[in-house]
Amino acid sequence: MSILRQSLKSYGPGAPNRRGFSFGEGVVAFHLAQVQYDPDTQRAYVEMRGPDDDGGEVLVTAIFSFRQKAALSRQERDRDLVRKARHIFKKSALGLDGA
Repeated sequence: MSILRQSLKSYGPGAPNRRGFSFGEGVVAFHLAQVQYDPDTQRAYVEMRGPDDDGGEVLVTAIFSFRQKAALSRQERDRDLVRKARHIFKKSALGLDGA
Protein backbone atom coordinates (compact mmCIF):
# COMPACT_ATOMS: atom_id res chain seq x y z
CA MET A 1 0.00 0.00 0.00
CA SER A 2 1.33 3.44 -0.87
CA ILE A 3 2.52 5.51 2.07
CA LEU A 4 0.50 8.43 0.76
CA ARG A 5 -2.68 6.37 1.02
CA GLN A 6 -2.07 5.03 4.49
CA SER A 7 -3.87 6.61 7.37
CA LEU A 8 -2.09 9.71 8.57
CA LYS A 9 -0.24 9.83 11.83
CA SER A 10 -0.68 13.44 12.82
CA TYR A 11 1.34 15.50 15.24
CA GLY A 12 -0.39 18.84 15.66
CA PRO A 13 1.14 22.19 16.55
CA GLY A 14 0.94 21.42 20.25
CA ALA A 15 2.80 18.13 19.98
CA PRO A 16 5.36 17.46 22.72
CA ASN A 17 8.14 16.90 20.18
CA ARG A 18 7.78 20.38 18.68
CA ARG A 19 11.20 21.84 17.87
CA GLY A 20 12.78 24.41 15.62
CA PHE A 21 15.58 24.18 13.09
CA SER A 22 18.63 26.37 13.15
CA PHE A 23 19.92 27.19 9.66
CA GLY A 24 22.63 29.71 10.51
CA GLU A 25 20.52 32.87 10.78
CA GLY A 26 18.32 31.97 13.72
CA VAL A 27 15.61 29.43 14.36
CA VAL A 28 12.85 28.52 11.94
CA ALA A 29 9.99 27.05 13.97
CA PHE A 30 8.70 24.02 12.08
CA HIS A 31 6.57 21.49 13.86
CA LEU A 32 6.17 17.86 12.95
CA ALA A 33 2.91 17.30 11.07
CA GLN A 34 3.11 13.70 9.77
CA VAL A 35 5.32 10.63 9.79
CA GLN A 36 4.47 7.68 7.54
CA TYR A 37 6.37 4.55 6.59
CA ASP A 38 5.59 1.88 4.03
CA PRO A 39 7.46 -1.35 4.88
CA ASP A 40 6.68 -2.88 1.47
CA THR A 41 8.52 -0.17 -0.48
CA GLN A 42 10.75 0.90 2.44
CA ARG A 43 9.78 4.54 1.81
CA ALA A 44 9.27 7.19 4.45
CA TYR A 45 7.27 10.42 4.28
CA VAL A 46 7.91 13.17 6.84
CA GLU A 47 6.00 16.45 6.74
CA MET A 48 6.76 19.57 8.78
CA ARG A 49 4.91 22.88 8.86
CA GLY A 50 5.73 26.35 10.06
CA PRO A 51 4.62 29.96 9.82
CA ASP A 52 5.51 32.12 6.82
CA ASP A 53 6.50 35.79 6.99
CA ASP A 54 3.40 36.82 5.04
CA GLY A 55 1.04 35.16 7.50
CA GLY A 56 0.71 31.94 5.54
CA GLU A 57 2.14 28.52 6.22
CA VAL A 58 5.29 26.80 4.97
CA LEU A 59 5.12 23.07 4.27
CA VAL A 60 8.28 20.99 3.85
CA THR A 61 8.28 17.28 3.08
CA ALA A 62 10.90 14.61 2.71
CA ILE A 63 10.30 11.31 0.95
CA PHE A 64 13.21 8.92 1.22
CA SER A 65 14.26 5.28 1.45
CA PHE A 66 14.64 3.89 4.94
CA ARG A 67 15.89 0.42 5.73
CA GLN A 68 15.66 -0.81 9.28
CA LYS A 69 18.75 -2.68 10.43
CA ALA A 70 17.15 -3.81 13.68
CA ALA A 71 13.65 -4.51 14.92
CA LEU A 72 12.34 -1.18 16.19
CA SER A 73 9.12 -0.22 17.87
CA ARG A 74 6.90 2.18 15.96
CA GLN A 75 7.94 5.06 18.21
CA GLU A 76 11.64 4.29 17.76
CA ARG A 77 11.21 3.99 13.99
CA ASP A 78 9.31 7.29 13.79
CA ARG A 79 12.00 8.98 15.88
CA ASP A 80 14.68 7.70 13.46
CA LEU A 81 12.60 8.82 10.45
CA VAL A 82 12.26 12.32 11.88
CA ARG A 83 15.98 12.46 12.68
CA LYS A 84 16.87 11.48 9.11
CA ALA A 85 14.37 13.98 7.67
CA ARG A 86 15.81 16.79 9.81
CA HIS A 87 19.25 15.92 8.49
CA ILE A 88 17.92 16.01 4.90
CA PHE A 89 16.22 19.38 5.49
CA LYS A 90 19.37 20.89 6.97
CA LYS A 91 21.51 19.66 4.09
CA SER A 92 19.09 21.03 1.52
CA ALA A 93 18.95 24.40 3.31
CA LEU A 94 22.74 24.60 3.18
CA GLY A 95 22.79 23.64 -0.50
CA LEU A 96 24.79 20.45 -0.04
CA ASP A 97 24.55 17.76 -2.67
CA GLY A 98 25.36 14.84 -0.37
CA ALA A 99 28.94 14.47 -1.57
